[in-house]
Amino acid sequence: MLGGILLNVLVTLLIVTSLAWTLFHWKVVLLGVQKIAVIAFISWVEQRGGLSFLSTLYY
Repeated sequence: MLGGILLNVLVTLLIVTSLAWTLFHWKVVLLGVQKIAVIAFISWVEQRGGLSFLSTLYY
């Protein structure tokens, strides 16, 4: 009986840890994608004429 309870606790812990690990990895992946998108946008703006293009947006 005690062994079954222990097994349940271990399985639950395993599931919770793997879920947390997956969420953490997704966060890292999403941050990486966001960073790449920002870098790509900045380089695209620089190709289009750099900061002069950005200043036309602000003024």
